[in-house]
Amino acid sequence: VMMDENVVRRSFYELVNHKKRHRGSSRNQQVMMNMAAENRIASSPWYSPRAFLIHPYSWKRVAWILFGFVFMAFDLVRLTLEVFDLPDILIFHIIDFLGNVYWTLDMCMSFLTGIFVNSTLSMSVGTIARKYLTTWFAFDATMVVVNWITFDTASDGTPGTGIVRYLRAAKYTRLLRFAKFDQLLSSALERINSMIAVLMVRISLYLAAVLLWIHVSGCAWYWVGRNSHEDGWVAKGLNEGYDRLPVSYLVSVHWAATQMQGSSDVYPAVALERAFALAHVVISVVVLAMFVSKLTTVMHTIEDIKAKASRQVSSARAYLQI
Repeated sequence: VMMDENVVRRSFYELVNHKKRHRGSSRNQQVMMNMAAENRIASSPWYSPRAFLIHPYSWKRVAWILFGFVFMAFDLVRLTLEVFDLPDILIFHIIDFLGNVYWTLDMCMSFLTGIFVNSTLSMSVGTIARKYLTTWFAFDATMVVVNWITFDTASDGTPGTGIVRYLRAAKYTRLLRFAKFDQLLSSALERINSMIAVLMVRISLYLAAVLLWIHVSGCAWYWVGRNSHEDGWVAKGLNEGYDRLPVSYLVSVHWAATQMQGSSDVYPAVALERAFALAHVVISVVVLAMFVSKLTTVMHTIEDIKAKASRQVSSARAYLQI
């Protein structure tokens, strides 16, 4: 019986060691395959399509994604500001044009950016194209076509008729690009090796989300007040310039911010405004609670990382008797 137990124990250990070696060899094989793919790109002649391929976690790809975030944020701010009947500003048209060019080139970049298939880097043009065509291609192509069709559509506050009205409404489909935000953010953060840096980026994103909520809800509050006609808060503040920029924007954003903390001299005057104010207060409480919760979690994580690093330094000094 003792020999049988020893044989079973030995067989078990051999099986465990074999699995460890197999996992290690598989991991090493994947690393070697990824390095081989990168070397094939580096050794490709300049006229080869493979020479234009980009590693998904390269700094070039990260920089390209960051430009995309800038244009997405601009679209969100620009489109929501249209409720204030913005004047025709040249810089906005230039940024709109550059954004259209960027999203058009982004489709080309998607055909040239490597992908991971079963944890293995694939830099094959055919594999990349098939993956993109079956996932985001239709969405991106639709967005690009709509962007160019609606480019330079007037939004000067005139009612508009027929096709013009539909073109103005179609401009807001640009906001659908935020469906790709999480995927793009994950790709960009994968390039950062420092956990502290990643957490600081997330804190900045949480703060930006709160500011965007204040901006968007402030714009919505002005739209509700303006559509309440002579009984709304905008009409009652005509003498103070509530219907003119920049006072109208500052008053609206101030009201939205005070729903989280503080007080404002602007109050809802009609049923529609009161209903919007009630919904806004409820959502603002949730947004503020989520922000505080996530910020607290991130700060605790940073403190844990610093404490762990301090313990490691103390252990090393004790070992070296420094």
